[in-house]
Amino acid sequence: MKKQIVALGYQLRIMQPSIGAAVGTGVHASAAYQAREKLAGHDPRDWADLAIETYKKEIADGVLFDTTTPTNNDAFRQIQTLSASVQYEIIPAVTPVSVEPESMSAVWNEVELCGRWDLEEPDGIDDYKSGKTLRPAHAQLGGYSLLRASYGKPRPERLTVFHLPRTSIKKTYPGMQRYDYPVEICERAAYVTLNHIIRDIKNFLATNEPWAFQANPISMLCSPNYCSAFGTDFCEITKGKK
Repeated sequence: MKKQIVALGYQLRIMQPSIGAAVGTGVHASAAYQAREKLAGHDPRDWADLAIETYKKEIADGVLFDTTTPTNNDAFRQIQTLSASVQYEIIPAVTPVSVEPESMSAVWNEVELCGRWDLEEPDGIDDYKSGKTLRPAHAQLGGYSLLRASYGKPRPERLTVFHLPRTSIKKTYPGMQRYDYPVEICERAAYVTLNHIIRDIKNFLATNEPWAFQANPISMLCSPNYCSAFGTDFCEITKGKK
């Protein structure tokens, strides 16, 4: 909603990518390449180099480091570790059907839902997470399932997250963890979340009232590092904070 918000005279923060997101982008690029190579019957090569080059492009205009990844050298080592985790822990165990397909879309209550999963297998959909801590992904995975159904495909038997935790180089990498999510619950979560978003957007467009979007100051994303409205006139709760 940035264009509509700025058009009303509000100024939003100019954001830089976080180091977690940048590392994740590099690892995702490597994981997609590795899965495509397996799907084609090839042996992947230089998968770590691809991840690091993708990361460098992602941070070309700057990045916000954190205590887990305080420097580029830390990021390089973490990317190599996580890409290797994909190669040796995930790729041997999966059977790719499609890998990061072209963005799919479906009209949902006058709004277009778009997305693409990381990996599709014969029995389900997989998603990679490289955050320090794994957050619940029910609505996201349910959205993939709903999009998949809109293309006439049967409901997947499972929805899976492979968690590759971004870990300080001072600590031992704990390894990948797999989590299977219940499909029906994820689809319900997606349905409720979509309707919530649609309701708030419609209220905002009808009233131009920032409070059409509920503020959530207890969220870890309520921060100048992650929210472009933080500290601005658009968010009365954080207005003036830096």
